[in-house]
Amino acid sequence: MLEKGEKMKVFISWSGEPSRKAAVVLQEWLPSVIQAVDPFVSSESIRTGSRWFTEMGTKLKDTNFGILCLTPSNLKEPWILYEAGALSKQLKKSLLTSLLFGGLDKGDLECPLAQFQNILPDKEDIQNLILTINEQLDNEKRLSDTHMKESFDKWWPDLEKEIVGINTAAEDEAKSKGIESKRDPGEVMEEILELSRNTVRQLDAIKDAQSYNSLRPAPWSSGLYNTAISGISAALPSASFIAGDTVIKPGTGDMTG
Repeated sequence: MLEKGEKMKVFISWSGEPSRKAAVVLQEWLPSVIQAVDPFVSSESIRTGSRWFTEMGTKLKDTNFGILCLTPSNLKEPWILYEAGALSKQLKKSLLTSLLFGGLDKGDLECPLAQFQNILPDKEDIQNLILTINEQLDNEKRLSDTHMKESFDKWWPDLEKEIVGINTAAEDEAKSKGIESKRDPGEVMEEILELSRNTVRQLDAIKDAQSYNSLRPAPWSSGLYNTAISGISAALPSASFIAGDTVIKPGTGDMTG
């Protein structure tokens, strides 16, 4: 439950253009229905910048609710798996939801994505999503059932129109890549490992700089470091790996240094 007066921070994860479009649409639409939410969608510039782990790590650490925008083409993408892993360590499973676009069905998902609350972008499931978010707000900001239904019914047609286009784009993207042309697991694993090693190297560099200057760690450092490492661990399907001075064990959030 949120503190009194605090807005709910919703982290919306994406990978690929149809997924990004869905994330941006949700970022704009959610506050129309429930004013007490503060959605975050990462930009491409943040993801490719040298300080991405600070920005992303802080947002992940402060998140109260997570939404993954999944399409047939991004189920194996390292970025989705990485953010899903980080969010799963930060949130209860009931507060992490996957929205399935482009004809995806719940049966199409494998772990770790299959373990979350997976819903379709239809009126019933989206309304249940809004109910879940609303229930996490404090009494002062929570909408009554009547007001929430009125607000949802008012704004649903706008989202429904966007969903039609997103589903079409996601289906077209899948066709262009070939439905059967799933990415090689080894290739995906290597990309996740490279992303993970870069994260750990940059976090270790901060820790070393602080030690060299005899500074106390910044208030966010320890929590951010653990959040990042735990996310890496949850995304890895097998085999521990060493990054810098840190040994990371898959699927557990465990690490030794």
